[in-house]
Amino acid sequence: MITFHVLGTLDLQGSEGRHLGSPLSGSKRLGLLAYLALARHRGLPHRDTLLGLFWPERDQKHARNSLNNMLHQIRRSLGPDVLTVRGHDQVGLVEDLVWCDVRAFEDALDAGMLHEALELYRGDLLEGFFVSGASPEFDQWIDSERARLRRRAIGAARKLIEGAERERNATEAVRWGRKAYTLDPFDEGAARRLIVLLGAAGDRAGALRTYEDFVKRLAREFGAQPSAETQAAVEGVRQRNVVAGLAGHPSAPKDGREIVGHGDAWPRGGAAVPDELPMRSVAVLPFENLSGAASADPFAAGLQDDLLTELSRISALSVIARTSVLRYRGTTKPIPEIARELGAGTIVEGGVQVAGGRLRLNVQVIDGESGAHRWAERYDRELRMDTVFDLQGELAERIARAVRAKLTPAERKRDAQEPTSNLEAYGLHAQGRALLDQRTEGGMRRSLVYFERAVELDPEYALAWAGLAGGLSLLADYGFERADRVLPRAEHAVRHALELDPSLAEAYASLGEYHVVRRDGPAAIAALRRALALRPGYAEAHNWLSWVSQVLGDRRTALESAERAVELDPLSPEVVSNLSLSHLTNGDPAAALRQALRVRELQPDWTTGPFFEALGLFHLQRFDQAALLLQNLSVEWAGSGPRVTLALAQIKTGKEMLARASLEEFERAGDPFSAGLIHLGLGEKQRAFAAFRSVDDWSYWRALSLHHLYPEVLAPLRADSLYHRMRRDMNRAWGARPDGRETGGA
Repeated sequence: MITFHVLGTLDLQGSEGRHLGSPLSGSKRLGLLAYLALARHRGLPHRDTLLGLFWPERDQKHARNSLNNMLHQIRRSLGPDVLTVRGHDQVGLVEDLVWCDVRAFEDALDAGMLHEALELYRGDLLEGFFVSGASPEFDQWIDSERARLRRRAIGAARKLIEGAERERNATEAVRWGRKAYTLDPFDEGAARRLIVLLGAAGDRAGALRTYEDFVKRLAREFGAQPSAETQAAVEGVRQRNVVAGLAGHPSAPKDGREIVGHGDAWPRGGAAVPDELPMRSVAVLPFENLSGAASADPFAAGLQDDLLTELSRISALSVIARTSVLRYRGTTKPIPEIARELGAGTIVEGGVQVAGGRLRLNVQVIDGESGAHRWAERYDRELRMDTVFDLQGELAERIARAVRAKLTPAERKRDAQEPTSNLEAYGLHAQGRALLDQRTEGGMRRSLVYFERAVELDPEYALAWAGLAGGLSLLADYGFERADRVLPRAEHAVRHALELDPSLAEAYASLGEYHVVRRDGPAAIAALRRALALRPGYAEAHNWLSWVSQVLGDRRTALESAERAVELDPLSPEVVSNLSLSHLTNGDPAAALRQALRVRELQPDWTTGPFFEALGLFHLQRFDQAALLLQNLSVEWAGSGPRVTLALAQIKTGKEMLARASLEEFERAGDPFSAGLIHLGLGEKQRAFAAFRSVDDWSYWRALSLHHLYPEVLAPLRADSLYHRMRRDMNRAWGARPDGRETGGA
């Protein structure tokens, strides 16, 4: 087996341990090999994709010859069977012949083997590696993959710290605290946590050394000092006033030193170390219109939205999405309270005044925990779109520096094109986005009016075309318009947006939405992943990726994407509902119920909340409570889901006659899937199978049910070959291969 290490220093070895760098010398060959090795999440790459990444300056003929020569060299060096080819256009590595540490790292994480995963993480992806002559997109790919993998490693380290805390194992907590700090030595929260852990374990000298190291690092890189919270934590360690609660525990100090604190809280709590908010989680509150004229409202909204978008392109930041921060328009809540509700350590406020052809903008960057200003600035610029666009980029960099976030080389380039030169079109687009975010029929229809007017004023405004495509797709997805009436217009709009700006993340997100509505799951996933590669902090794309992954049966990706979406958009009912569903399908109905209750708090009139609440109760076997919620409940996207769940709950509580009444209605209506589920609930296996054999339509709810829901009810079906046939039919209906793996692309 060939081993390929790309975490840390690149290393390629043959089965006998011989280094293979020389036969494949040259950064481009190794870069191509690395790209093929990491292609699992994208599917086999197309040759045209490889040509554009590695030979962007060559014409098609010469680039294709170079690729063929390079693939020949790889086969000659690693073995003739090391590459797999699908059709004439796709090429990849045979995983059985090439072991790659990134794949092993992610497999270990997915299996919950966190210790093993972090042992494999020797360093960031392709440290110090550069491919001469490759395209900027290849650099961006490395940057985004590097950031993604580092995030996963940091997340694993944090989970291990939390596990050690629960077990009161100071040694392990310190071990993984060191790992988290090593992974991101500029993360003040990680440094502070390690300081507290070391102090709690009795290693005061180690805690103080960590603090001194962090002070020097901050001063050298940013000319800054640690925050008051970190200084307070160190002072607490110096005074031995640390919360440990380890007395009598096997990992407690053995030299008789006293440990002061409260056992249940170790190592958090106490005055020295308050519950911390991540500094690099940033919320940009709605900008205040200081002009006094309502006509300036769209412009202020556009500035805030675009700054939020600019910041979300920076991989080191987590930027709270528009739908969550809009709740604070005109609020009088104190900043620390807003920060706690959003989980944001940094708050950005702004005031906009437009007058006499001038734009005046006041911006403040505020510490979320203390409410103290970190940075403030006033700008006075000529009111033109080019100056507005430059100002947004400048602000994003200043804010990133204020929270000590380092930009990657690709992020510093900021070679994105100016979105529009038309101020009126800019305001119309902002109004359209705000209306679309309401997710109501009226909001969607009105948003289309604004988007259409924006593209009339500026036919080259790619963002407005992407908004138009998203609005049209959502009308069909929510059942407010027939798909055959609006999807052709949506496709035209999104394709045109991508022609105008091939690097526009919003356009790829709209393309993903379009593919979801037309039931092409793999193409939707490919488009959404492209959107996230371009804009890692894009909450809406994470949310859609969670949803379509759930529908295709990929529950792990669905949960990971849902959790990330909630981090970025914590007050969005739609996003929280996806997390509820993801917990349910991953076997945690109690967590699903908690999130469903949050949905009801966030938007009481949205029926998806009580439906997911009822599903959680049903899977917790609290059937009476589930039935109460499901009475007369209608959920547009779920079709017969609420009524079927109600019937199954009625069977469990001895009310078979009511369930049979629903069964008869489903049979009269020609709904064999719903009828089959109720037959199974009644124990009528043969009648259920007869109904299931005639299912030929795979809606969202049916796909979710067959993949994930009602495991006890569906157990007889899942033990039969009919289940596998239904899975194959469903996968084909959603554009996946019969075995459920992806087939398509964007």
